[in-house]
Amino acid sequence: MTATDTVRMYVKDVIHRARVPMPPFDYVMNGDDQPRRHKVYPDIPSFTLPIGSPVADGLSTSLNRPTWTDENGALDPSRLGRALNDTYGLLSRRLRVTGNYDVRSNPRMTAAIYARGTANGGGLYPLEMYWVSGASTSQTPGVYYWDTSSGNLRRVLAGNVSDRVRAAVGDLDHATDQFLVVTVKFWKNSFKYNSFTHHVVTMDLGATLASLGFVGVTEDGSAAVPHMWFDSAVVDDLLGLDPLDETAMAVLPLPAGPLPMTVPEGVGSASVEVADMERSVVTHRFEQISDVIEATLVPQSTPDVTAVARASTWPDAASAVSLPPPPIDGLTDGISDVLERRRSSFGTFSAHTSLTSTDLGTLLHVTAEGARLRTDAGRADFARVAVFVNHVDGVPPGAYFYDDAEHRLLVADDSAPGEFLQQMYFLDNYNVEQAAAVITVLVPVDSVLDKVGDRGVRLLNAVVGSATQSCYVAASAIGVACGAALGFDNVSYAERLGLPLTDEWPMIALMVGHDRGDQANYLFPLSATTHQEST
Repeated sequence: MTATDTVRMYVKDVIHRARVPMPPFDYVMNGDDQPRRHKVYPDIPSFTLPIGSPVADGLSTSLNRPTWTDENGALDPSRLGRALNDTYGLLSRRLRVTGNYDVRSNPRMTAAIYARGTANGGGLYPLEMYWVSGASTSQTPGVYYWDTSSGNLRRVLAGNVSDRVRAAVGDLDHATDQFLVVTVKFWKNSFKYNSFTHHVVTMDLGATLASLGFVGVTEDGSAAVPHMWFDSAVVDDLLGLDPLDETAMAVLPLPAGPLPMTVPEGVGSASVEVADMERSVVTHRFEQISDVIEATLVPQSTPDVTAVARASTWPDAASAVSLPPPPIDGLTDGISDVLERRRSSFGTFSAHTSLTSTDLGTLLHVTAEGARLRTDAGRADFARVAVFVNHVDGVPPGAYFYDDAEHRLLVADDSAPGEFLQQMYFLDNYNVEQAAAVITVLVPVDSVLDKVGDRGVRLLNAVVGSATQSCYVAASAIGVACGAALGFDNVSYAERLGLPLTDEWPMIALMVGHDRGDQANYLFPLSATTHQEST
C-alpha cells in the first residue's frame, strides 16, 4: 500500500519550501476577487438546528472521551448542534491590536474577525459540514448542509440516501443511518496559498476532528470516530461535488435516532444537484493540488495505523529535565467555554512574564495526547513532540524532545534558540523570541506513507492538526497565549534538533507564553441560538 511518487514529492516540496519555492511561481493573489468564507445557497430554505446546553465537562474528561456504542442511546440533534457550534460556528466578534497584516481593516464590517472554536490555517475556513440523515430522526430524511454563517441547516437533497454513505464507509460495528460528512472546498484556501493549500487544509481537518472529539456527539458525551478510508467517489457523487474543487475528507457515523431505520425504495441513486453561489469571478485549480487529490481518491482498504512506530532514537537522559505533573484534573472549566475563549496571539507575546514549568508540561502533555488521533484505521501513535525553550522557569533555554512516557525533557541542543527561531520564521507578525517556548510536532513521513499509502498524507497532517488544536485548547484552559504557524524552515528545525533529515520532520510551530499586559480587547459574544442569516 506504499504511496506514489506524486504524494511523496508533494510532501517533500512542502518540507523544503523555505529553501526551494513551490510552484506556481507567477501566481498573484487577487484579494478583491476572493471567495466567500461561507457558502451561499440563495434559493434553499433554512431550518433551525437546535443547540444544546454548553458542555460542562473539563479538559480531562474531554481528552479521554469513549467512542459511542449502541448502548449510548439515540442521537440528540441538539447535541450535534452544540458540537458543530462549538467547533466551527461563529462564537464572537473580536477586535484587538496585533502584529497581523490586516489589523487596520478589522474594524470595518467587511473585514471583521469572527472567532471560532477551532484554529484554521491563515484564518480561513475551507471545511464544510453535511449531515446525511436517514429516517430515524424526526426531520425529513435527506442531505443537510450546515450553514457556518448562521448555524442553520440547508436541505440540499430530500430523500433517505443514508444507505449510500454506509456502503461507502464499509463495515461498521453499529447500526446507524446518521452521518456527518466533512469536506474541503479548496478554493476557499488556495486563492491565498495556491499549491500549499492541500497541506494546510488537511491540518485544518485534524484540528476540526479534535474539536468534535472534545465536545462529543451523544448525550452521555461519547465521541464519534472519524472514518478517513471510505469510497470517496460514492460520497462526492452523492453530494454533487467535483473532487478537484471540493471533496469529502472524513465521514463520522453518528448514533441512530429514536425512530426505526427504514430505506424507501427508488431514491438510492439521487444526488445533490444544487450548487452554492461562488463569489469569485475567476477561480483556479493548481496542478500539484489536483495531482495529490487524484492520488488520494483511489479506493484503499483500511490500513492498520497502529503498525506505524515512532522514531526509536532519543537523546541521552543523563541531563533530562523532569516536569511537574500536569494538573489536568484541576482544569474544570467546561469545554464549551474553553473553546469559546480560544484565540491566536498574533505577535503580542511578551517575555516579561516567564511560563511556569507546570504550564509548559501541561501544554506538552495535551499536545502529545492530541497527536494520538483516533480514526477507522486505529489510534495513531507515530508522532513525537519537541520544544524550543526561551523563557520557562526552571528549564534552561535550549531545544528538547518531550518524553511523554516519563513526562520529562531530553536535551537536543543546549544553546538559547531565540535568535534562531526568529530567523527561521517567514513572516513579521510574531516576535518568536518573546514567546516562552515553541512546540513542534514531529511525524515520520516515509514510514507513514510506506504503510498507509497515498491517503496517509491526509492522516499525517490531520495528526498534526489535532495536536495543534489540542495545544490551543490547553492554552485556553490554563490562561496562556498560543499561536500556530506553518511559515518556518522545517529543515532548519530538524537540524537544530539533531534529526537525521531522512524521515521524521517538524511540521508546525506552536508558540506559547504570556501576552503583553497592556492590550485592549473588544469581544462581542454571539448567542448560540440567535445567529442571524448572512449573505
